[in-house]
Amino acid sequence: MAHAGSLAEYNSSVTGGGVATSPGVNKPEPSGDCARVQSTCSQNGPAPMRVTARRTQLAHCSVRFKIALTTFAVASLIVLGACDDMVSSPYPDVAGTYTGTTIMDGTLIDPVEIGTMRIKVVQSGSQVTVSTTTTFFGESVDLPDITGEINKTGFFTATGGGFSGDESFRDPVCGALTPRSATLSFSGRTARWIEYYTTDFCGEILFSTNLSR
Repeated sequence: MAHAGSLAEYNSSVTGGGVATSPGVNKPEPSGDCARVQSTCSQNGPAPMRVTARRTQLAHCSVRFKIALTTFAVASLIVLGACDDMVSSPYPDVAGTYTGTTIMDGTLIDPVEIGTMRIKVVQSGSQVTVSTTTTFFGESVDLPDITGEINKTGFFTATGGGFSGDESFRDPVCGALTPRSATLSFSGRTARWIEYYTTDFCGEILFSTNLSR
């Protein structure tokens, strides 16, 4: 049976963070890493408390690491989702409402502002429907809807609706105005509408409208 002195030495060695030894046995002096560990242990309190603190620290680190991973995963999904949206269609986004001022110019006519134009564009991929309202000399006119397609550069090609292309309009000065061609193109948040007509007495006439949404 160990005597009281041995028990006291044992208790003292545990409380101090060392190794229990029997009386009369010389305890080897620690060196290298062991010395640094012992020094740290002696400064930071009893072993059970240090282990508990260490486990708590590791738990906190684990939680922070999981939060960081979750944040990274969510951010990655957002970025990938945004990229998917950007590359989902090769065609420019032209949907919206555009307004602008119409200018008339021609062979025998100086450029003059004659009214305004408003177009509403509905888009599904390359398919586009254009609804147009024009105001010429104070009179508002709703034109038939035009359907068609846009290419990757934003150029619109009509495939249906609108006028048939052979309608003529009579002007008291220029006589009959017969439509010859019309173009609509989109670039960024702007659009340009151009119409060419031939006339009985005024040569060719150009109607052009620069629009923005």
